[in-house]
Amino acid sequence: RAPPSGTPAGPTPVSSSSVTPSRILRLRADRASPPVLFACGIWGPGEARGREWCHAGTRCRDSSHSIATVFCKCSPEDLATAYNNRGQIKYFRVDFDEAMDDYTSAIEVQPDFEVPYYNRGLILYRLGYFDDALEDFKKVLGLNPGFQDATLSLKQTLLDKEEKQRRNY
Repeated sequence: RAPPSGTPAGPTPVSSSSVTPSRILRLRADRASPPVLFACGIWGPGEARGREWCHAGTRCRDSSHSIATVFCKCSPEDLATAYNNRGQIKYFRVDFDEAMDDYTSAIEVQPDFEVPYYNRGLILYRLGYFDDALEDFKKVLGLNPGFQDATLSLKQTLLDKEEKQRRNY
């Protein structure tokens, strides 16, 4: 998906362990370290895309391993946090499709974790998919009404959507 011309850069995604430029948002920081990512099968030795790596760091020889088997030592909360954090790395690399895949995986693992909805919404906003971004920001606020960044992003998305409609593009 190519972003429409003139699409604003938008805010920065939120990591479970990052410090954002103008605010500090720490969520589940105890679970955000690389050992958790490795233990959850998200990262394998020497490989950033390690779904085929078991939690022990050995390559899975059995092709019938399901994701549930590979990730059996992780809690859903740890796995969702790991996917979200890997998605943020991909976002900063401007690999939006891959980042959205990770945010969606985090949502599938833990549907009540608001941060990946917010981060996915930011990408959708940047790409000009305002209706989809609005859905994600509304979901965030349904899960956490006090999430101020989501409130601001929702308002900005509504304004930009109206502007896009006004200009007929």
